[in-house]
Amino acid sequence: MITNFFNTKISLKYKVLISISVLLVVFGFILYGVVRDRSNEFFGKQEAIALVVTDKVANEVQEIFTYKKKLVKAFLEDHKALLLKITDDLENDEIYDEFNAKLQRYFYDYFSSSIASDKGELLRFTFGDIGEICIVDMQTYLETGKQKIRIHPNATLYHYDILVHFMLKGKKYLFICTFTSDEIASLLNASAPLDHNLFIVNKDKDFLIEVTKKGSRSALDRQGEFSLSENEQKHILASKKIEGTFWHVLDSYDCSYFDRQEEALIKDYVMVFVVFAVIMIFMGMFVLHNIKKKVEVTDLNKNLERLSFTDALTGLHNRHYLDKEIEHKWNEASRLNQTLSIAMIDIDFFKQYNDFYGHVEGDKCLNQVAQICKQDFRRANEFCIRYGGEEFMVVNLGDEEDKLLRHIEVFIKHISQNNIDHASSEIGDKLTVSVGLATTEKREYEQSKDLIKAADDALYKAKSLGRNQISVAT
Repeated sequence: MITNFFNTKISLKYKVLISISVLLVVFGFILYGVVRDRSNEFFGKQEAIALVVTDKVANEVQEIFTYKKKLVKAFLEDHKALLLKITDDLENDEIYDEFNAKLQRYFYDYFSSSIASDKGELLRFTFGDIGEICIVDMQTYLETGKQKIRIHPNATLYHYDILVHFMLKGKKYLFICTFTSDEIASLLNASAPLDHNLFIVNKDKDFLIEVTKKGSRSALDRQGEFSLSENEQKHILASKKIEGTFWHVLDSYDCSYFDRQEEALIKDYVMVFVVFAVIMIFMGMFVLHNIKKKVEVTDLNKNLERLSFTDALTGLHNRHYLDKEIEHKWNEASRLNQTLSIAMIDIDFFKQYNDFYGHVEGDKCLNQVAQICKQDFRRANEFCIRYGGEEFMVVNLGDEEDKLLRHIEVFIKHISQNNIDHASSEIGDKLTVSVGLATTEKREYEQSKDLIKAADDALYKAKSLGRNQISVAT
């Protein structure tokens, strides 16, 4: 068919024009398919990110409630004498004010408390009338022994309750401890990927918004409409049920961000099409070869960039990656008023390990420690790098110092549980690590390098105190 076309009596000029037109139409359809594929690929990646984030957030919210319930029980146990005074004299405001003051010091997000009999009769409460939802949840808990957490609207502040039984003089009471949603909102804020929105909603109540990055739904400017609209529900990328609550964590995309991505793809499509049309007039098929080369060079540059950020031995990020990211994290922490933390990790007596076992085994040891570090510090708000030699670093954005300390203690425990032999260690026969931690929570630093130096100084202190421990910069 192509041969017959070129053998016709149509002038060469028109043959070229027709050929170029056909090629342009074909190329146009090809470009359109590429744009659609890239758009679908981009959307698929965002969905994958959303699935990971919602799963992690749901688990961490559940852990927050579990931990809070344990702390409330511990608090009640520690203050039984004060509780006895309250139950003996329920009308004494001074005693109850003292009790509440202690609760406020114990929990930074504490709001109020109430005491009820095991029949549900309210004996003492902090403010006004108890809301209808609070009463319903209390009765359900007394009947079933199970609590499902949700936001309770209140004229003073939207909140959620933690319900705990306690005993005094053989009598059973119910303690209702009320908290703001600040800790959960901070978690959503720290965990939300770029241009994603994280919500906690009650799906059974027409997707009623419970908590966002700004706090409870009372902080939203939605003119009284707090349920996600049908259009907003279409933008949901992932959803995860939070056990023990009425809630689901939702990750939805920012429409403007996705529109910008699509517009950028379309602009690329139009630009390539125009360039291709111009070049086709002068160079024909030669341009296809050049485009192919350009794509190969682009892919190669991306691979080289990825390799430049990766430590060849351990597969962790390297110093080059830290230099690129640390200022972004520093500025983000300042902008969001969040804590930025640096943990310096050093393998104890690693030079002796290398001298005793050899460099091949030393490399294996570094890899084992790196994999434990990578596994333990894999949350969305943190990353670990190989800082150099036997030193590793963890950069964390958003965690409070106490929470991160517990996380590091688990890491040190995992190192010990791995039972890596270290016959040349001066403190035992197994491999150990020392950690220096510096955070911006209780101390201000002018630059990120000052925070890194503080972590390094804390590491030096941990080593000077005998190693196999954590030292916190003060």
